[in-house]
Formats: sequence, structure tokens, C-alpha cells
Amino acid sequence: MKFLWSANPFKKNREQEAVAAALKNCYLFESFSVKELAYLKDRLHVRKYTVGENVFEQHQPGTGVYVLVSGSVAIEEESFFVDRKSDKETKKTTVIENLVSGNFFGEFALIDEEHIRPATAKIIEPSLIVTFFKPDFMELIKQHPSTGVKLCLRLAKVASERLKDAAEEIKKARS
Repeated sequence: MKFLWSANPFKKNREQEAVAAALKNCYLFESFSVKELAYLKDRLHVRKYTVGENVFEQHQPGTGVYVLVSGSVAIEEESFFVDRKSDKETKKTTVIENLVSGNFFGEFALIDEEHIRPATAKIIEPSLIVTFFKPDFMELIKQHPSTGVKLCLRLAKVASERLKDAAEEIKKARS
């Protein structure tokens, strides 16, 4: 028997509130008006992930950007090398970054026509993730060009910052 208090009619509302808060606080969308966020929310895909699941895998085509509403995700890069002594191929997994609630990832898939994922996104804590897919992004640009431009400018800024960070890392490695 299921008692009234064992069912939680407010759970969906709390989840929707968490998604709304995550979008409002996400760098990519923080400049959006209430109306723009409402339009965006109708085009998002919300999914819960369990520990060990992959959001996407290295070498797959990119399809969209992900906003981590709750939980945590490890961005991992796999590489292979041959051990000279044993002549066996070995796989090495390197954690590039651990992401927490409020972070976004996979954004280059929106702006690169032939984007291939450079790493795997693996769930390390139960997570709620919102996805904005490229076809929805293209529709946003067609239907609401000014909102599309806002998002494009944010994506360009993120790309610029990541490029600067990569250049700095290369500079440090050479020193």
C-alpha cells in the first residue's frame, strides 16, 4: 500500500526549480531574460544519470552542451601506448577535470559542424543533467536571432578563454 506521504507531489517542482536555477546561474545563459529562459526550457532535455554511466564517449560526434544541475562528472581522456618490454598495448585513463553542480561541458558541439568529443564524460555521483542539442540551437538562431547571438557570443568567450588556458599550459610545459 502506498501512503499519501510516501509519494512526493512536489518532487517534480523541486526538480524544475533546480533546473531553472542552474540555467539562470550558468554562464552561457545568465544574460537571458525570463522570456528567453522560458523559451530555452521548452527545448531542453533533462535526464538523471547513475554512477559509472557515460554522458558521452571520447571520439563520438558531439551533439550538444550539458549543464550539470546536481551531482558530479569526470572528464576523462583515454590514451593507448605500447609497453616496449612486453609489446602489449595498454590503455591509460587520465582525469582532466572533475565537474560539479553548475558547470557546463560539451559546448563546442554547438559551434563546430564536425565536432568529435576529445574526452569521455563519466558520472561519478548520481547526477541530474540538462542537455541543449544542436538542432535546438539552430532553431533558436532561426526563431530568435538576438537570443542566438547572445548565446554565440558566450560560446565565443568560452572558446577564447579555453584557448588562452591551453596556450598557458603549453607555455608552462615548455619551460
